[in-house]
Amino acid sequence: MTQTHAAPEAIMAHEDKKPETANQPDRIYSTAEICELIGCNRVTLWRMCRDNRFPKPLEITGNKRGWPRSDYDRWLADQIAKRDAR
Repeated sequence: MTQTHAAPEAIMAHEDKKPETANQPDRIYSTAEICELIGCNRVTLWRMCRDNRFPKPLEITGNKRGWPRSDYDRWLADQIAKRDAR
């Protein structure tokens, strides 16, 4: 079996292309996705939200909650800034 690899030029051309996000809606992360991203379980996530240590979710439907990517990105940037300030 042989593997095919993209030519370096193709990789560089792909990396130079940035998606247009100005007109796209914010992606919504599910509870499971957020738990995986920040490395915690659901109970810890809800405690973090309750204690204002993580943004509260949006209500998508009656029982469905989600977090806009922009909220997660902002929270992550704040965590990095806190770490770097030490």
